Amino acid sequence: MRAFFVTFISVIVILLPGREANRVAGLKGAGLASAALWFAVMLSATGGAALAAWAGHLLAPSAPAPLTSLLLAAAFVLGGAELLAGVTGDAAGLAIAANAMLHDDALLAGFGGAAGASAALGIAAMAGPDWERIPRPRIARSVGFALMAGGGVTAFLTL
Repeated sequence: MRAFFVTFISVIVILLPGREANRVAGLKGAGLASAALWFAVMLSATGGAALAAWAGHLLAPSAPAPLTSLLLAAAFVLGGAELLAGVTGDAAGLAIAANAMLHDDALLAGFGGAAGASAALGIAAMAGPDWERIPRPRIARSVGFALMAGGGVTAFLTL
């Protein structure tokens, strides 16, 4: 179950203050039908998490144990850098793949990633136009620094 919860928390923390959530909230505010938006959110969250977990599963046998921890650290650092720079990358996908490799459980890591992405993007979809009132830049900076620090600590403890 650790693979599920670590991946779930990682993906929520990386996605919630990011641009993906902002785009979903903007689509809701632009009047996109709720059913279509929810379908797109669930499809992208599930599909992306499944592909990332599958990639982690395929790479796991060839990766030594320290490398998987370093990949998770890299996912945290990249997620933090994305938030600080305001760009959209795929640190959440890297976190899912790294957790699948680290915990050797692609199924639970995939479910955790899908649930985390669905939760983060679902919150943004529910907020809609009210999403603009949230002080996202301040939150993104704080979470970005915390993710980078967490990645640094994880890398330090691995080495």
